[in-house]
Amino acid sequence: MSIATINDDTFAVSLGNSEVKVWSKMLVPGETPDMESRYVWSVVSAINFRDMNVKQIVPSVRLRLSNVA
Repeated sequence: MSIATINDDTFAVSLGNSEVKVWSKMLVPGETPDMESRYVWSVVSAINFRDMNVKQIVPSVRLRLSNVA
């Protein structure tokens, strides 16, 4: 299994085959007015890399620096 983080709420997963699924955290509204909204993980896309000779998927890396007191 390979996992690549895309950002804080999205990542790509491959189980060693030619398909990569992109998961993202999504806000789901409550089913009734008295139920609260909640976050769930959902597959937002699937990419099939068969016959494309892809060896590795590398997401862009961004670093954020902050001053912590």
